[in-house]
Amino acid sequence: MLKNLAITALSLLFLLSLGEISCRLFPYSYESKISVSFPPHFGHCYSSPGHSALQNYKKIIPPDLWDQKILKHPHCLIYDQQKRMRGGHPKALKQVLLVGDSFTFGEGVSFEESLGQQLARSNSDTNFMNFAYPGASIYQVARKILPLLKDAPFQRVLYFYNLNDLFPQSHPFSKGVDWNTQQQLPWPRISKDSPLLKQTFSELLKLLINSYNKGATTHNSIALYRQHYLDEVSPLYQKLFEKLETINQRVLGAGKKFELVIYPHLHRDFWGAYPFQKIHQKILVDCRRRNLNCLDGQRAFGQQQRAHVTVHPDDQHPNGQANQLMAKFLT
Repeated sequence: MLKNLAITALSLLFLLSLGEISCRLFPYSYESKISVSFPPHFGHCYSSPGHSALQNYKKIIPPDLWDQKILKHPHCLIYDQQKRMRGGHPKALKQVLLVGDSFTFGEGVSFEESLGQQLARSNSDTNFMNFAYPGASIYQVARKILPLLKDAPFQRVLYFYNLNDLFPQSHPFSKGVDWNTQQQLPWPRISKDSPLLKQTFSELLKLLINSYNKGATTHNSIALYRQHYLDEVSPLYQKLFEKLETINQRVLGAGKKFELVIYPHLHRDFWGAYPFQKIHQKILVDCRRRNLNCLDGQRAFGQQQRAHVTVHPDDQHPNGQANQLMAKFLT
């Protein structure tokens, strides 16, 4: 009995030691998205925090390369918002206004890979004016559309709805506040200021904690979405459809068409299932009840794996291939 316990303990110690040595010899690269400012423009770099090249990103991206993918390290992108708002074919007879948040805007992709340009390739006689903006919720989308109805020369409004558009920017979800401090959620995160992280010298322990925190964030996000969408008396969900009905009435009243497409979160669970399908179904049912023209963009992706349709391993925004699939689905 004691011999077996000793063998088990030594085996476990050996495996832990091997894991620690591996983490030190082959350290995990914590590359992530870093916001950069180039007033009046903005952009992102994908790099390790503190990378020396980030100090010179303005030299990396001269104006003639804005809104093009720069493959130097770090991979940086400065967005030309005015260009996206004009669209690729501003003189076309057919004009479509795109609204939404960072998925629609094209965070992490160049102008040519953005949703507006992918749609333009499938509709050569139409210009897609991309008025989306990162972080926009249903409240900002409503404020963006309504003033444009008088003067802008578009015939159709296409709203690519992301599930986090439900939350106003003042909501903890939108502010990026640790949700566990706001309400009871199933997986408590381990804080970056935790003595366990600050005082440990173990690279293996740091890797395990960071992996756990990523998983906790994912599970808590799913729980929060389900709570606010599937609860029959959710005030945020009720306000969502109040806003959508107002937008639809005003757009139709101006003689234009309004359509909503649910742009899905590009996430699969361990079993390969999409965890928000019931939410999509509920939104579509409520759209039909209110005579709103809504489509489920999840159908565009079939069984595509997340790694093939996101801009970066640590960034779940859709890449050019994802936008191409969406454009083909809508054509």
